[in-house]
Amino acid sequence: MTIGKGSVIGGNVWLTHSVPPGTSVAQGKVREGGSAEKP
Repeated sequence: MTIGKGSVIGGNVWLTHSVPPGTSVAQGKVREGGSAEKP
């Protein structure tokens, strides 16, 4: 795995593949109001 020059990796991000130079990688946002039923 390679992290390209100038790339920014956000906190608590797990990389599973190489990141090209100059790329920003951040966690996806948590979405509320999904279709799951509440007990």
